[in-house]
Amino acid sequence: MIRTRFLLVSSLICSLLCPGLSQAADCTSNVMIVLDRSCSMTSNSIMGKTRWDIAVDALNKLMTANTGKLRFGLAMFPNKTAVSPKCVQSTPLLAPAIGNEQAVATELTNNRPGSPCITNIDEGIKQASMEPSLRSSDRRSFVLLVTDGEQSNNCSGGPATANPLTIQYITDLYNQKVPTYVVGFDIGSNMAAQASLNSFAKAGGLPNTTGTTSYYPANNQAELEAALAKLASLTGGEVSLCRGMPCPDGRCLSATATCTAGFCVEPAPDLGGQGGNNDADGTDTGSLASGCNCQVGSAPAAASAGWSALALAAVLGLLRRRRRERSAHS
Repeated sequence: MIRTRFLLVSSLICSLLCPGLSQAADCTSNVMIVLDRSCSMTSNSIMGKTRWDIAVDALNKLMTANTGKLRFGLAMFPNKTAVSPKCVQSTPLLAPAIGNEQAVATELTNNRPGSPCITNIDEGIKQASMEPSLRSSDRRSFVLLVTDGEQSNNCSGGPATANPLTIQYITDLYNQKVPTYVVGFDIGSNMAAQASLNSFAKAGGLPNTTGTTSYYPANNQAELEAALAKLASLTGGEVSLCRGMPCPDGRCLSATATCTAGFCVEPAPDLGGQGGNNDADGTDTGSLASGCNCQVGSAPAAASAGWSALALAAVLGLLRRRRRERSAHS
């Protein structure tokens, strides 16, 4: 009986540790960029460079640094071809997908701000909120709103009626575990815009916790690049380390996982007291980070190391029990 159990566990260990036999979960997050392409993005400049050109450069740098690590999508407001009703988004957005970096860059190149000269933030967020891929049950999704102002007075009744709509769309996304980052670009001393973006950021569930604003402020290219890099580091799983699904908002998609140090952690498998961190009564405690995009056993990763430790503990546990049983019969 003991020999049979030992052979079964040995077989399990081989299946866990032999390189290339098991593919871990793909935890690459969706990031839906919702970008302001209103006329103010080109009519105003910073050190001789338009806000639009700065934003495009910063987003391209973000995608280059995170190629294969994030699934980028893009929605821009207002629609370039909008005529009537000009405040309603009708041009299809680019849904998040792996390898979308060039497609996003092309859309940015081909859609410089122009007519109509409006800022319909509510419709931009509404359109993003209707993208079905954001509600994936096996990966996290995030919305990234980048804007330089507030809602136009001639769209959806202006800020007084449009802002509550925007907040509702963002809240609905959050309730479906899709939080929203809000980046205010070159907002300056525009108190009305600050108030609007603060309310959006709070509803999104991932507000800025440093400084004086709930949104992430950026007043030049360096600050915008730094803000985007920071958000990407919170949103993306550390693929090379197989850390697991990110949870910057403290929530995980799995009902059994807990958010630990920014990543979702599943309970360790029950090895019947033969592995893991054993309490005095022999029960298993502890947890194991779920991996992302790595071969279990073949990557020098947290997930692989965790499985290796559990497997080794299982073997040692069986050997100890076998010795005790032999001693009892001698």
